[in-house]
Amino acid sequence: MIREQRVGLLFLLAFIIGTEIYIHRDSLFSGKVEKESLPLNIQNIINSENQTDSKPILTTYFNPNAYSEADWQHIGFSKKQASIIIKYKNLVGGHFVSKEQLKQCFVISEEKYYELAPFIQLPEKITGNKTDHPTFTQYTLKKFNPNSFILTDWKNIGFTQKQAEVIIKYKELIGGKFISKDQLKKCFVISESKYKELAPFIELPENINQNNQTYTNTTYTLSQFNPNQFSSLDWQKIGFTQKQAESILKYKNSIGGIFISRDQIKKCYIISEEKYKELAPFIQLPEKINKNEQEKFSIDDKTIKYTLSKFNPNLYSSADWQKIGFSQKQAEVIIKYKNKLGGRFTSKQQIKQCFVISENKFNEIEPYIQF
Repeated sequence: MIREQRVGLLFLLAFIIGTEIYIHRDSLFSGKVEKESLPLNIQNIINSENQTDSKPILTTYFNPNAYSEADWQHIGFSKKQASIIIKYKNLVGGHFVSKEQLKQCFVISEEKYYELAPFIQLPEKITGNKTDHPTFTQYTLKKFNPNSFILTDWKNIGFTQKQAEVIIKYKELIGGKFISKDQLKKCFVISESKYKELAPFIELPENINQNNQTYTNTTYTLSQFNPNQFSSLDWQKIGFTQKQAESILKYKNSIGGIFISRDQIKKCYIISEEKYKELAPFIQLPEKINKNEQEKFSIDDKTIKYTLSKFNPNLYSSADWQKIGFSQKQAEVIIKYKNKLGGRFTSKQQIKQCFVISENKFNEIEPYIQF
């Protein structure tokens, strides 16, 4: 090869190398490698479109497998990014199985992932061992009557085994039948966001009305009575069905085995507002807890001292609750109340609603509660 040919060949090589550097300049100087595993030009979208300027604050848990494009946009992603997340989910098998898998989606920045991570209802990683985390599957909602649902049906629309069991137990507690959407909404394991998802498909009226009441038409005369002395037969004599009467007794046991105010009876799910107004003038209990009744739940040792530290209420036994200032009776009620919720507290708000925990006491322990 003569000298002129060698020089020409060198110029050609230099031109080719220069062209390649120019074409791949973004990847070379940013340290990023173009991902060829996805059927989309992910890198261009990442570079051209960041997360939306709005920064919504997440306050509820969510299942990413149930999220549509609109849902992803609602929590801060652009329309294109939301579309990519859906396509990525389909690429990995149609559903995410762990937070780690979701984190690998290229349009979810590390900063955005750590913002979402605490609220994602998925295990951190998938290992060879069985985990306690539920397996989320895709589902399509259609019109349904919750009274015909068995355990499997609830699981098929996105609830865990434990949540489904609680819903079934709750239905039994309120008389064995849901008679309104509002009644179903009050079940502790059904979050507000989940209820909004289900509500359009539930074949029940919004609220209980006169036509939905299931009290018997037996004629009866009311007189002054103490509900703590009532048996199942006594409740039936004042207009309740046998199933409802049994549920009232179960409800009484779940709150500590005794009604200490009319306000507690009013909160019993199967006693409608109309029925309560009919009974209230004859109930021999104070409207709300008074000092004399509260003494039944007071601490015997007034000089008890304790030091609060961070604690998980789901791990606390009766003895543990007593160590932070509750009486034995109060501690037992808290444990029964937790069991009523399905065996565990899922929020501080649930703890606050336990009637033996006063507002002052809750404010005292609230900063130390952790899940």
